[in-house]
Amino acid sequence: MKTKLSRFAAVLAAAALLVTAISCKTPEDATVEKETAATPVITVADNSVTITCATEGATIYYTTDGSDPTADSSVYSSPIALTETVTVKAFAAADGYDDSETAEKECEYVKPVTATPVITDSDNTVTITCETEDAVIYYTTDGTDPTAESTKYEAAFPVTASVTVKAIATKAGYTDSEVASAEVEYVAPGTVGTPKITQDGNTVTITCATTGATIYYTTDGSEPTTASTKYTAAITLTKDITIKAFAVKADCTDSAVATQSCTYVIPKVTVKFMNGTTEVDSKTINSGAKVTAPAAPEKTGYTFGGWKAGTVTLAASAESAAITADTTFEAVWTPITYTIKFDANGGSGEVSSITATYDKDVTLPENAFTLPEATETITYLSFRSWNTGSNGSGTNYASGASVKNLAATAGAEVTLYAQWNIYALLWSGSNDLGTEWDGGATLGIEASKFENITTSDVIAIYGTVGDEGYHQLKICSNGEGWAALSDLASTLGANEYNCVSFAGVLKFSLSETDLAIVKENGLRIAGYDATITTVKLYVEKDPVEIVAEADGYTSYSGRGLSELDGYSDSAMYVMKIVASEEGCTTSGYGVGALLVWAAGWSGAATQLNAVSINADDALVGADKETTVYIPLKNIKDAIEAAEGTDKVGYGWNIWADKSYTGTLSITSISIVDIY
Repeated sequence: MKTKLSRFAAVLAAAALLVTAISCKTPEDATVEKETAATPVITVADNSVTITCATEGATIYYTTDGSDPTADSSVYSSPIALTETVTVKAFAAADGYDDSETAEKECEYVKPVTATPVITDSDNTVTITCETEDAVIYYTTDGTDPTAESTKYEAAFPVTASVTVKAIATKAGYTDSEVASAEVEYVAPGTVGTPKITQDGNTVTITCATTGATIYYTTDGSEPTTASTKYTAAITLTKDITIKAFAVKADCTDSAVATQSCTYVIPKVTVKFMNGTTEVDSKTINSGAKVTAPAAPEKTGYTFGGWKAGTVTLAASAESAAITADTTFEAVWTPITYTIKFDANGGSGEVSSITATYDKDVTLPENAFTLPEATETITYLSFRSWNTGSNGSGTNYASGASVKNLAATAGAEVTLYAQWNIYALLWSGSNDLGTEWDGGATLGIEASKFENITTSDVIAIYGTVGDEGYHQLKICSNGEGWAALSDLASTLGANEYNCVSFAGVLKFSLSETDLAIVKENGLRIAGYDATITTVKLYVEKDPVEIVAEADGYTSYSGRGLSELDGYSDSAMYVMKIVASEEGCTTSGYGVGALLVWAAGWSGAATQLNAVSINADDALVGADKETTVYIPLKNIKDAIEAAEGTDKVGYGWNIWADKSYTGTLSITSISIVDIY
């Protein structure tokens, strides 16, 4: 027996890869496709970095060294002050969303500018000040531009003649100020200095360098006298005027008259149009002018309701009334509503439609449809999920799932189709595949049998094997050229020889791509020394776990037929085993084989299944756990055939080849009835 097992050991390793999970998904298994969080927006102003995200409640993670941020990076909570030029990267994470893409921006540090000095003179004394704290001021009195080599300002200084004073301010880490310039008039003792008239926008100020002097002025171009308006505060322009002014002081000669034409400057106002945090348009206009609003922007899932500022709303491309102050218009959005309908997809009954609002969660109802009627080959078992595609190729949603944004067009109708767990008999009979690939027998299943099959269904192949040492299958499309199926090419090795022991069951699912091929062309199975008896969907009923009486290297339990009572012939005996990494060597094969037997350990024992399991990391394709499936009918038949031998029953034996010295553990045993 071991000799024959040695022949199985090398070729049956792939069988461990052939076992998949139960195919029929419950509503709890259905998943809802997640949205992706909005990519953060990085902005820089005044050496401060701000990061925002349009996804409500999102947490922003960022770095400033150019490395990619992770959930372990700094969490953004307030603007970042720049002290040098850096590269900021950031992504956003939010509950119920996939992480956003990473935003990246080079944030340039801009040196602050030193404030321009202010030059004032009074009573033939010049004072220079600067608003920038700790700035150093340099000045000249000959009209030349000052530099850091010029005279350093320490204190107010006198003048003995009229001069032009120029000054700059500097500070470490700052850009030098602009050059300030002032004409300083020397006033002879006993004489009042001529007033200076200065216009800044629509504000006019009049000053006199003589302490205690009183200024009189006119705004109509006439010569001022002490009967004219006395200057006490700045003059606000409302039109173009000519100002004349002179200054007087007791016991002094009156000043000369200063004259200046002052032009009214029409005020400017700024009008902005914002779509959330995005500036759509910004205009600087004369106060009292009108603006034309931008065209309507777009926002997925919303309708545009105009541009609003306070109580004023402008339609897209409409002209405003006169604007006399800085104004910001915000885009107004109303979320669209759409209808979710429910289709029985072959069943009967009614499930009420739902009106949903974009960006708001809505709870899908529980299924209230009754099962579709059974056909000759398909039995409908239970509700599985809702799906956007009638054939299950769309997005799955569980009953009671919270969903949103299934449509983005106002008034749209979205149909969710009931998906049913089904049992389908795809083929039954007896097809001997022979012992030759080329020209040998094959089993073809017509495309119509797959009409109601989905990617969630698991297809099972049952059969028997001959006496040859190797038993192989390949699964292909039934189309011309025997096109390989993509998923099966990786899991079953389509168009390659694969060893399959039909004492159990070969299970696989079809991808969307492969299922589309099969639904058009059908499925074809070729093999070597194997007879196929049934091809159907594998649908488990509730499993009943039985206690493993041993968990080690070798074990046998004399179990009787009574334990198998109440199950159909298609029920499965399922054993899960795990190989330990410890004790495995690279000098030998390092392969263990699990054997499940019928009948006793003395007398005629019948081997029901053998599967390789590999715990040696040095071997390519190591597989440390597997599941063995054995039809209960095989066990019953073997026990009955062994009547008269000692200790008739069934059990298991674990056998290892050559230098394998580790352990094989049985982790669970159960009996599962199937449809």
